[in-house]
Amino acid sequence: MKTADALSLLSAIKERVARIYFGFFRTFRADPAAAQCWWELARDECGHAGLLTMLRELAEPESDCGEIGGRLWSLVETVERCEQQAAAVASLAGALELAIRLESSELAALSYRIV
Repeated sequence: MKTADALSLLSAIKERVARIYFGFFRTFRADPAAAQCWWELARDECGHAGLLTMLRELAEPESDCGEIGGRLWSLVETVERCEQQAAAVASLAGALELAIRLESSELAALSYRIV
């Protein structure tokens, strides 16, 4: 996989995670502390997506991202499962558990390695 394509995919993944967190913001907005936490997480992920999009423009056209490409597709599957589960989350504990799963995934590590 080309580095530019990997950066695009990673940016899209970050946007999807941001939407999960924004959904939790809407779900728990009656709790100001919880809502603020979800808002901040969503905003951070949007910022990361934007930075990755900007970096894509700097990537050498023919550079290859190596083994990261295959690992990104595994990450897409993880995010898809979390999106499905997020739709059914009714408790703050459930939302936090899902966020921990996302935050402890390879998302940050792969972002760092590809950049």
